[in-house]
Formats: sequence, structure tokens, C-alpha cells
Amino acid sequence: MKSVKEAIARQTLLGLPVTAWARRMKRGALSMGGHVGGLDLEVGGLPLRVERGRVELVADFIGGAQPTLRQLVVRGSMLVTPAGRSSVRGRELVLHDQRIHLDKAEIPRAMEGVGSGRLLAGLVGAMSDVELRARAEPDGDVLLKMGHGLEVAITHGALLTVRGATRGPADRLVLSRPLEIGFGGDGIRLNHGQLRWLSRLAKVRIDGATLHPDGSVNLEGRAAPGFNTAVQGGLHTASAKLSSLIRRSPGIRRFLRHEVG
Repeated sequence: MKSVKEAIARQTLLGLPVTAWARRMKRGALSMGGHVGGLDLEVGGLPLRVERGRVELVADFIGGAQPTLRQLVVRGSMLVTPAGRSSVRGRELVLHDQRIHLDKAEIPRAMEGVGSGRLLAGLVGAMSDVELRARAEPDGDVLLKMGHGLEVAITHGALLTVRGATRGPADRLVLSRPLEIGFGGDGIRLNHGQLRWLSRLAKVRIDGATLHPDGSVNLEGRAAPGFNTAVQGGLHTASAKLSSLIRRSPGIRRFLRHEVG
């Protein structure tokens, strides 16, 4: 039986399958900003107090079977308590190469690892009014399952970019402006029973998608000369079908401004 803590985590950004997606990427970066109500966490086995107010995160990761954070930077008002010493206050915490720096001064850790992954999860799970930017480079051709029968096939070299903003408490975040997703390289293809005809259009490239707070989706794409008119009409139809799927997907609809249907 799931604990109350796990149930609440599923309602925050931690409920998204980020780790599963990161395993399919070669590398990536994430930047987030939001507000926390005051948190007691841990870094390197030391007590860390993140005070109430705005917090910004910047993380670089390496993908693969065991995704690893290369570096994590946390900006905000913080206090770290080194072993046997008084608390040290700072504004920028940097975790890199198993070392801890607070405002550029190294803080000796009290255990073998710094625990950057746990710290990142603790902060993300508590952040409200979140703004985020992310980018990731797929490790070869990648197929991501988005739920509700929808799959996204990402071709090698299609750099992913995401930009969006939400409002509300950590466990009830909703989109406050459109979520913009970009695909570089050769773009992506959508796979779904209702959308298979789209992949048959000649040389179509989907290089962007926008999810609006009401659940509507706009796909952006292009094709070889002479096919653009047909493709644009097809993308319009596909956008409408995708909007319907998104609005019925429990994992996504909780982030929409209002429930649809």
C-alpha cells in the first residue's frame, strides 16, 4: 500500500516519469525557479535549512541506465550546519565532483556522497509557482511512451527543449502559460492508433508542440516542397486529435487550468 508521502509526491512534479525519460538521453540540463515554504533537508550528511522564499535550481545530468547529476546549483537563502560547527549561511550551494561549496567556500561532508539527487527531489517536490527550462540530447533513436496510447519517436540528434510555467502549491500545480516543446534535428514522429496516417505523409517533420493551459495542443511542422499545404492541414487535424487525448490523460490533465470533460 502506498504511503501518504508517496501519494502526495505523485501529485507534484515528482509524479512525472523524468528518471525513465532521462535513461533514454545522452545528457541534458534543467533550470527551475519557484517558491518554498521553508525546508529541512540534508546535503552530504549535514543538515540543510532552505528558508522560505524563492529558490532557483540549475542541474546538469548524464543519462544512461543510471542517470547521474553532474552538477547541481541551488540559489536561495540557506543554512548548512557542518559537523561540530555553527551553521553557515549562504545564497549559492554548488554540488560538483562530490564536493559541497556554499558561496564558494567548501563545506566538508559528513558522509561518502553528497546526495545531490535526493536534494534535487526534495526541492522539486516542495516548489510552488514553478517556472522551468530544460534541454536534453537523445541517445540514438528514442521512443517515449506518453500514456493513453500515445508514443513519441525522437530521432537521433533531435535536441529536445522545454519551456513552461505553472502556478499554485506544489501538489496542485497548473499551467499558467503555454508549455513549449521544441525538437531539433529531424524532429519527431507521433505514433498512435488514431494518428498513424500522419506518419505516412511524405517527409513530414514535426519540430515543435505547444500545450496550452486548457489542454489544447498545436503541432508545428514542415515537409518537402509541394507537400506543405497537405501537411499543414494534417497537422491541424492531428493537433485536434492530440488535444482530445491529452485532456483524457490523468498524468497531464492535472496540470491543466481546468478539467475538461
